[in-house]
Amino acid sequence: MTAFFNPAAPASIFASLDADEVAEVCIGIEQRDGVLTPEAVVDAAASLTSPLHSFFEWDDTKAGRHYRLQQARNLIGSLYITPLATATKVSVDVRAFPHIPGAGGGYVSQGTVASSPDLAIRLVEQYDRELRAVYARNRAWERTLKKSRVGGVVTAIEAYIKANPKP
Repeated sequence: MTAFFNPAAPASIFASLDADEVAEVCIGIEQRDGVLTPEAVVDAAASLTSPLHSFFEWDDTKAGRHYRLQQARNLIGSLYITPLATATKVSVDVRAFPHIPGAGGGYVSQGTVASSPDLAIRLVEQYDRELRAVYARNRAWERTLKKSRVGGVVTAIEAYIKANPKP
């Protein structure tokens, strides 16, 4: 797996990190614990020799454990992979460790999702809820959005919702 950080994130945030090393640590935690949690990432990063150590603020006068947990969530959420494309499918960048409701409050790797029909279904259901929420939040902007460069996205979301009524 070749990992990289979210291209939309400021590069300086991750300047001291190697995305592949971060992914390896995260996979190791997931394999050990069954799920990747921010708590486990902070614990793994505490060692001075950890490739994650430099990402976190360790001065407790500046930041406590809660802040480091949020840093871990941001780190996990910013790690992306590009699954290999097949002859019939286009590759799309995806989060390396999506958060799945009911997965112990943590994150799981795309490989784990791919090997578990239950997790895959929960992830797709989560994406469906998120898509509907985005559409609902942007209904007020519908007229403006349809006239802009993202109008096709709004139309596509609309078509998806009409074709897939909520159960």
